[in-house]
Amino acid sequence: MTDYFEQASTFLNTHNVPLSNDQKLKVYSLFKQATVGDCNVSKPSLFEFVGRAKWDAWNGLRGMSTDEAKQTYVETVESFQVGWSRQQGEYEQSDTATSDTTAEANSSGKAVAVSMMAYDGESTEDSADLFGYARQNNLDAARDIISKQKDLVDGHDEDGLTALHHACDRGNLEMVKLLIELGANVNAKTNEQETPLHYGKFIFLGIK
Repeated sequence: MTDYFEQASTFLNTHNVPLSNDQKLKVYSLFKQATVGDCNVSKPSLFEFVGRAKWDAWNGLRGMSTDEAKQTYVETVESFQVGWSRQQGEYEQSDTATSDTTAEANSSGKAVAVSMMAYDGESTEDSADLFGYARQNNLDAARDIISKQKDLVDGHDEDGLTALHHACDRGNLEMVKLLIELGANVNAKTNEQETPLHYGKFIFLGIK
């Protein structure tokens, strides 16, 4: 199994494979569990988005043996159908497989930023509400509106996103800090059961 594990890992690291954010985290955490064992680093703060997402995924595998992690890693890479399997090794990926994988990543809602979503053709970029202020990184306006109506900090839009989801999506770290300081729930979930961490564009940079 070690040989297959190394082959699968090498393939992912040497090919531009279209994976969703959840898929990237899954193979990352399995790789760490297979090569290091149980998570052995301190939990990063809420503001260390990249480190926090990686830590949560890896620590979630605590107790899994090295052999099981390698086996699961190999099976996971095969399940992605991106151009590698134990039976065939590296093989030519079909156009259909590429399209299907990309479509799956896009439709998951996790590999696509909020700013890429369709809003019936009408832009909400400059909306004069907390969601708009969060996207614009307008700290003063956000602070002012929450001071007048505190329950807005965890209010949800029609897709179930809070202001914190929007701020994370746009990479507005100052806004993220402000909203958390004002009581925003970091575990708030959208209609698709996603927390603000799923929407941080920079969260998965460097994950392999």
